[in-house]
Amino acid sequence: MILSIILSIAILILGFFFKKALDRISYYEDLYEDLDSIITRSSERLKIIDDSGHFESDDEIGFIFDEIKQIQETIAPLFDLNKGEDTIGEDTTQAQEKG
Repeated sequence: MILSIILSIAILILGFFFKKALDRISYYEDLYEDLDSIITRSSERLKIIDDSGHFESDDEIGFIFDEIKQIQETIAPLFDLNKGEDTIGEDTTQAQEKG
């Protein structure tokens, strides 16, 4: 009798912690998808804005424009939904080999 009560309490506690963990995972998945859409939209808008190449040719604006493009190129692979975790690990390994 006591054993079944202890097991029931343990199952309830574990169930509570699993629910909290799943809620966190869901939150971070939503955040991940939001960041991915923001990066995608900003990349598309930058391409539209600089379609004629005027921003890249300007010295002051061109520097900032190039930095924004470089940041996007660095972040974009992290949010590529088609790539698996193995690809990210390979990028890190290649960077370590170069350094």
